[in-house]
Amino acid sequence: MPGGPTVAVAPEGRAVVTWWRRAGGSRDGAVQMSLRAAPGAPFIGPQDLSGGLPASVPTAAAAAAGAHVAAGWGDRRQVRVRVLRTAGVAGTTAVIREGAALLADVTVGTDGSGGVVAVWTRDPLPAGPAGGDVRVRMAVMVPGVGWSPAEDISGEGATRPALALAPDGNALIAWNRAGGIEVARRAPGAALAFPPALISTPDAGFARVPAVALGPDGEGLVAWYQNGVMAADIPAGRGNVPAVSLSAPAGLPTGLRPTDPPPRIALGAGGRAVVAWARAYAGTRRVEAAVRPAGGAWLPAAVLSGGGAGAPALGSDGAGGAVVAWTQETGAARSALRARALARSVTAFAQPELVVPASRRTSRPSMGLDAAGRAVLAWREEPVRGRPVVRAAVRLPAG
Repeated sequence: MPGGPTVAVAPEGRAVVTWWRRAGGSRDGAVQMSLRAAPGAPFIGPQDLSGGLPASVPTAAAAAAGAHVAAGWGDRRQVRVRVLRTAGVAGTTAVIREGAALLADVTVGTDGSGGVVAVWTRDPLPAGPAGGDVRVRMAVMVPGVGWSPAEDISGEGATRPALALAPDGNALIAWNRAGGIEVARRAPGAALAFPPALISTPDAGFARVPAVALGPDGEGLVAWYQNGVMAADIPAGRGNVPAVSLSAPAGLPTGLRPTDPPPRIALGAGGRAVVAWARAYAGTRRVEAAVRPAGGAWLPAAVLSGGGAGAPALGSDGAGGAVVAWTQETGAARSALRARALARSVTAFAQPELVVPASRRTSRPSMGLDAAGRAVLAWREEPVRGRPVVRAAVRLPAG
């Protein structure tokens, strides 16, 4: 039974899809990966990266130069990262040993030089009360030098880290802590650029599950749930601007499970941005999105789906174009997979496109776009008869 998948696409079109697959007993499984060397090329794989059921679903990232991809996952008490630099080469797996601890929420990013940043949470054993000893950790791989020792980058009680890594190696990291959202930056070859800063408003309620993005000029964007969907800009320098609310608070999840997804966000040139999420409404759930034009303010959220929608996937070409995809229940254990595109020069999404008809059950979509707007969408699919599989589709831009 596959878990995930996670998709990453480099601007030049190189793509990687990772997932974990359990074949039988509690540890009878593997982390797997499929790789596409260039647009139009076939996906090669699946390739087993690791045996044993991992503690977290693997994540993947593609380098801006298109020559590097990485996959990271938690494996018992270790963080593992596989880095590949040329098409068809298996690459090597780095093992970051964390001793007697529970590891979760592993995520990785790659930059244009092949450097890698990995972040995760570490809960030392025996686990403390209510996860009070959990911290976010980070390790960095510099090409030709190797991996740095893992270090704490948060205080106690931090969970659900999110990472964005720019082509020049600048990183933006956010996490939950003490009911708020904290954020920190890291410059290439340096420690954190400034101590973690609280960006959520304490009197606005409990904040949770952040998502982060970096724009081409070094500016950042963070979105999270807090009595609605909130977003805050993180300027290229130190500090942040006040958060703004993107949705009405009614119907957003209040008791999130550890696996519930954050909002999905994308940030392009001039501050153009998109945030997408799923929200309960009138006894069902639908996908919504908000768009901010370049140099402008956030527009009112738009409803993208009908009822029965799952959590969305969002991909961006880095220049303002985006695609949002989601599963939509149709009854009798069936669901369709739909998508809507946003052209670079507009603020309204196009009409829905049917990716997979409602002849089976689809779930967990993940997507990435290259600089030309070509999308790779992967999802988990359960046929009427047979075992679940991971499938992928490619969408070409209009014209």
